[in-house]
Amino acid sequence: MTTPDEQSRARDVRAALASARIEGVKITPDAMAIFDAYVAGTIDDVEMARHVLSLCGPTPQPDTLVSGEVVLRSS
Repeated sequence: MTTPDEQSRARDVRAALASARIEGVKITPDAMAIFDAYVAGTIDDVEMARHVLSLCGPTPQPDTLVSGEVVLRSS
């Protein structure tokens, strides 16, 4: 049984994945494992963003969370 928070996180991840696929982004198994951890509540949204960005190599890192959106800044 899933909690309302898990359901909400799962909806958010499905929407993000759909958007990424429309843009032609390939979702790797490593990225999916991170998204699964977020949906399960093991990690929060900022930690999820940091993990996903780390898969891409040196990139901007999440700075703050504003209204449910991660704001990025250059490292």
